[in-house]
Amino acid sequence: MEVNDGWQAIGYMKCVVESIARVTLEINGTPGAPEKFESNVKTAHELLRSQPGRELAHEDPFGTMATQASKMAIALARARNEYGSGHGKPRVPQLAQEMVVLALDGGLLWSRWALRRLGFFVEGRPEP
Repeated sequence: MEVNDGWQAIGYMKCVVESIARVTLEINGTPGAPEKFESNVKTAHELLRSQPGRELAHEDPFGTMATQASKMAIALARARNEYGSGHGKPRVPQLAQEMVVLALDGGLLWSRWALRRLGFFVEGRPEP
């Protein structure tokens, strides 16, 4: 952010979300495909959303908030494709600071939510 590299930050944020989703799917025994970002995140979200745990909020409006966070995370794919790193862009895209911050906030919101649930999701599963 300090060196005006927001396009790279968006690309990295998408990678963080994708990694969390694919780790979740791997733990579930149903590895995700690299080219299926949206479906991987949606499936991982559903697995984590339905995860029981005495410290986890399932009821509305909190369940709705988590689902909206997943939609923000999914939108990172399009943001990265249009404004982020990768795909051999001929020039660095012009990004307003707010665009970068919004993309990072959305990705981090879902990532933090998912990581808090991942421990409950792993509990009781056989070692790989």
